[in-house]
Amino acid sequence: MFKNYFKIALRNFIKQKGYSLINVLGLSVGLAACILIALYIMQELSFDSFHEKGERIYRITSHLKTPTEKDDVTQTPWPVGSHIGLEFPEVEKAVRIYFSRGDLLKYNDKKFLEENLIYADSTFFQIFDFKILEGEKNTLLAAPFSIVLTKGSAEKYFGKENPIGQQIEIENKKLFTVTGIVDNPPVNSHFHFDFIGSYSSLTPEFFGWDPSLQWGAYFGNYTYVLIKENTSVKTLKEKTKNWLNDKQKSAPGNFDWIDFEPLKEIHLNTELHGEIEPSNSAENLIIISVIGIFILIIACINFINLSTSRASRRAREVGVRKTLGALRFHLMVQFSGEALIISLAALLLAIVLVEITLPAFSILIGVEISKSILSNFYLLGAVTAITVFIGLLSGFYPSIILSKYDPAQVVKGRQFVSHRTTGIIFRKVLVTFQFTIAIGLIIVTLVVNKQIQYSKNTYLGFNKDHIIDITLNDPKVVDKINAFTSELSTIPGVESQTVSFRAPIGRGNIGTNLMPNGPDAGGNFSIYMNFTDSNYIKHFGLDIIAGRDFISTTSDTLVEMIINEEVVKKLGFGNPEETIGRRYPIGINNITGEVVGVVKNFHIATMHSEILPFVFSNQRSFIRDLSIKITSQDISGTISKIKNKWEEFSQAFPFTFSFLDEQINSFYKREDRQQNIVITFSIMAVLIACLGLLGLASFAIEQRTKEIGIRKIFGASIKGITFMLSKDFLQLVIISGIIASPVAYYLMNGWLDDFAYKTAITFDLFAYAIIISLFIAIFTIGFHAIKAAITSPVKSLRYE
Repeated sequence: MFKNYFKIALRNFIKQKGYSLINVLGLSVGLAACILIALYIMQELSFDSFHEKGERIYRITSHLKTPTEKDDVTQTPWPVGSHIGLEFPEVEKAVRIYFSRGDLLKYNDKKFLEENLIYADSTFFQIFDFKILEGEKNTLLAAPFSIVLTKGSAEKYFGKENPIGQQIEIENKKLFTVTGIVDNPPVNSHFHFDFIGSYSSLTPEFFGWDPSLQWGAYFGNYTYVLIKENTSVKTLKEKTKNWLNDKQKSAPGNFDWIDFEPLKEIHLNTELHGEIEPSNSAENLIIISVIGIFILIIACINFINLSTSRASRRAREVGVRKTLGALRFHLMVQFSGEALIISLAALLLAIVLVEITLPAFSILIGVEISKSILSNFYLLGAVTAITVFIGLLSGFYPSIILSKYDPAQVVKGRQFVSHRTTGIIFRKVLVTFQFTIAIGLIIVTLVVNKQIQYSKNTYLGFNKDHIIDITLNDPKVVDKINAFTSELSTIPGVESQTVSFRAPIGRGNIGTNLMPNGPDAGGNFSIYMNFTDSNYIKHFGLDIIAGRDFISTTSDTLVEMIINEEVVKKLGFGNPEETIGRRYPIGINNITGEVVGVVKNFHIATMHSEILPFVFSNQRSFIRDLSIKITSQDISGTISKIKNKWEEFSQAFPFTFSFLDEQINSFYKREDRQQNIVITFSIMAVLIACLGLLGLASFAIEQRTKEIGIRKIFGASIKGITFMLSKDFLQLVIISGIIASPVAYYLMNGWLDDFAYKTAITFDLFAYAIIISLFIAIFTIGFHAIKAAITSPVKSLRYE
């Protein structure tokens, strides 16, 4: 019996190969999309899961005294890591990690600028479980000026030579001895590195100041702790609540308390400022999961819709079978079996599609997905179960309906007609639901794109175009900075230049505090700070609204300051002019600054953050960045000439630069990733919906073949018939748009709440989404409609 059913299923598949291929393709694309989304989500949820003691590892975060939009930071004051383990017995071990960027490393004739050098305490490998290939975890990083390499960096510098005991020179200053090799950090680690230097190497000479005394500065320094087993983190939080505040009584600081962030929650936490690497959020994963579920629903609706519509053509076959003694059970087995075969074929095709597209998908979303579905048995089992359920369901429904028919009436073609209206209504509801989801996804895509473009193109309060940044890694260049910039000014394409600690926006601005009432009084608040020369304000086009620009040379302890409007607000003044001439201590290096000017507010972070209080100082002892504005006539030629000048002044450090506008755009990697995911799967959702519409339209037109022939005989035009065949489906698309619009508006309003500065969701976005859907529907239906309209009426009337 089952062999016979299989033959019938195969015969029907070949006989109706067009519809069968649409069915298989639609379901396979839907399943492939869901598998890709599931692999991505499982990867994101697995971050830091490879650490054996991960449940007891916490990152210490700091709460700033003066609330801002981001008043909790991922970093801690420098001395926290060296004190907390000694003063709280609940802490088993603590490790400090300092991230150093853009360092020159050299071994013999090989030298490279490295972006992933970190410094860590000797407890690093006793807390974290990065795989050690050579070395002992209890002794690695214990000695000053020792360094551990990853497998990749060891091969890069030493090839097949054994690196252990060899020395690498860093920044042309110190020789670091290689004491260990570790495997490359896993993809699902919230921070990555290529080199780990011993933290004890960070002497005051390294920075030019002593970080161990800086309770008021925190940039670049992260602290992790391993708490003892059976320790209550809640109790530990209470014990440490006033600890940081008390410590800062003897040293100026702007922190209230510390908190403990579970290691496994770091990657999906977006509430903290100063993250090491771009993170994700639980909300984003939920949105993407919902998109995946919607795509699967669309694919299921397609599969069931097409299966039931085609099954209705077999009413007479069912009547004959029932006349010959077939029971309802036999019909259920036959129809469910046929649908199951098609659905399993779709699953096999989906797996092939996933394996082929996974590398491209990883590049598209900027996330390397390390596991395939073939190595993930839980996911494979779940998808197989879903596919079997879809197949059984799509076969079960038509078998139940068709088995109710009276064989005698069905053979005469009577009872089937009475059930046709109900089936048509059911399928229209499903098509409407499909396109509601598809149009909703199109709206989501348009809103996400509009917000990202708004974020990238909004004026930030300073000039960012045609500006390149050069990190001044070479101390020799810094020592001769005046001579170097004078040489650069002779290059025709160089319009202006300035030296500073950092460019206006991005990683590296110093976080410290301003003390309006002095170090020992209250009222301190957090600020971000940059050290600049007298050209900086004019170079970046910052708008001075009170006072003047920098003009004077400063002493080591008294500097000039230019503040933004947000600082004026924090100081409690209504008029910026009232701040001019006032002096305030700053919580770094015992500096006191005199306010000489006020600039309009500008952005130093992404559009997620409110405008932050910012202070410029003209103390040039902190110079690390050269910014050059070049004319647009010959950009590459100008940069080449700048490179030649650099090489005249620096033989040890290679010339590297970046465009400021590209730096700013890179801060939106997470949003770009979201956009790519939404666009990709929105296209897939629309494609699947169109496949279903194509199949149903073809079936509906086929059912009306004789009607079309009669209408043509009575003078109906091709245009009129085409419109008649298309209008019902186009009405469903419009209804879908009306339903989808308010739902999408509500959801995207919630998504935009994550931005302090956001675009408006305007009516035109909904209109575009509906118009796009209508054009797609017209294109999908039009071919079959026109083909039917131009068919000879004689041929139409002969159709059976």
